Amino acid sequence: MAEPYREGSLRCPACVGLLEPRDAGSGALVDVCPGCAGVWIDWFDGDPSTLARELAPLGPARDPSEGESGAPCPRCTQRLLEEPYAGNGPRVLRCVDCAGAFVPRSSYDDLAELAPPVAEDEAPPTEPNGLGRLVAAIRRWIAPGD
Repeated sequence: MAEPYREGSLRCPACVGLLEPRDAGSGALVDVCPGCAGVWIDWFDGDPSTLARELAPLGPARDPSEGESGAPCPRCTQRLLEEPYAGNGPRVLRCVDCAGAFVPRSSYDDLAELAPPVAEDEAPPTEPNGLGRLVAAIRRWIAPGD
């Protein structure tokens, strides 16, 4: 029987340490490396720049390694390719198979600055939109009982 999606330990593509799950708000659970402070974001967790803004501040990187193009994906072990976020933004490593993204610590702050501003007078929606409902259904299907 297949292991549930989030129950296995993930290895950091930059320093090979174990990633630790962390709540990034909005129901998203990202994986942070305590060694190099890189962040793994699954495709269904949401916009990487918004998650970077919402995630509690990360400490400084303690490992000079930032990961390289071709490092294995922590989810599916396929090759990660380096790309600029949104075409000309900070460097991220994207999985060619599962579409997850590893954000090295050196790119994290710049990525957070790209997030759209939050209107102070705008209340969060009480009902998720169609995409939000789809993501919630997929999460329930992948990890039942969470």
